[in-house]
Amino acid sequence: MRIILTGGGTMGAVYPLLAIKETMQEKGIQAEFLFVGTRNGIEKEIIERENILYKGISAGKFRRYFSLETLIAPFQVVKGLFQSLSIIKEFEPDLIISVGGFVSVPVIWAASFRNKKIIIHQQDIKTGLSNLLTAKMANKITCTFKKSLKSFPKEKSVLIGNPVRTSMLKNEKIQAKKNLGLDLKLPTLFILGGSTGSEYINHLMTESITRLVDFCQIIHITGKGNSFDWQDKENFGDKAYRYQQYEYLYDEMADAYAAADLVVGRAGLSTLTELSYLKKASVIIPIPGHQQVENANYFERKNSIIRLDQNKTSADDFVLLIQDLFENKNSLERLGLNMGQMMDQSANEKFIDLINLTVKN
Repeated sequence: MRIILTGGGTMGAVYPLLAIKETMQEKGIQAEFLFVGTRNGIEKEIIERENILYKGISAGKFRRYFSLETLIAPFQVVKGLFQSLSIIKEFEPDLIISVGGFVSVPVIWAASFRNKKIIIHQQDIKTGLSNLLTAKMANKITCTFKKSLKSFPKEKSVLIGNPVRTSMLKNEKIQAKKNLGLDLKLPTLFILGGSTGSEYINHLMTESITRLVDFCQIIHITGKGNSFDWQDKENFGDKAYRYQQYEYLYDEMADAYAAADLVVGRAGLSTLTELSYLKKASVIIPIPGHQQVENANYFERKNSIIRLDQNKTSADDFVLLIQDLFENKNSLERLGLNMGQMMDQSANEKFIDLINLTVKN
């Protein structure tokens, strides 16, 4: 089987595709993969680390509002369309799987011109514009949430959940703490701001570290190029080692999740999916004005997360909340149990079944 994977702009959009690849390999399903993404996207490095061939194309981002970049977008899409036609002709895939994102539009259009089988996956609750632009060309459209089904043709849409990388699903907390050089007795706070990092969360941490290390240890992913110095670190003696900073984690990401007693992060659906599978108590800070807000609101209504508004949350508020949660184990346990019920944990299996059915038909 030959499969083109496409989508992205952020790693959150790419992770379900990697989850599908992992599951196929675990099941012994022979497949050759090609990833089509942006030329200089963050996904390129990760995809190549997974030993997947990567092709970059020109892609124009369509916006729901006026922007000068919107005027250039059609020309970029046309260029990307011809590049995609060439890639598809050379690779001759049996199937194209897309998770949306502006780069997927020319790929899906080109695949339709070449009469290729297409599956589109809608991760977020709020339907992406790229998926709306390509839905008519898809053989099947999979959705994480029931609400999203309303945006697509009923006869080819299916509720499936969100595939997750099985390599993330470790549960050996003690071994994970040892692997990361953490104190086995201290509670662990895991801070992540998405694949590109979060300026707000990083700034929040600069104002909070000195108080947080009094009662917990911290793993903090800043995002590529966003590392910073803890200026008065030398004044904290042994407590200084309670703060570990990384720009990005690759293989160690599973250990960071496993070691965590509490996670603070954004409301990207891939992150929320992993937290649900792992039953992790979570404090979620969605990007204002972003589709993440709807994701966070949904999870908050189900009492599965504590949601913070970054425009209204001070460092003092943040530290007091984290301290209160660590002192109240019942709250942490309840959040984790509720989070574990949020996602359909058979999504990987369902997606593989759908792939086999779509290719055969």
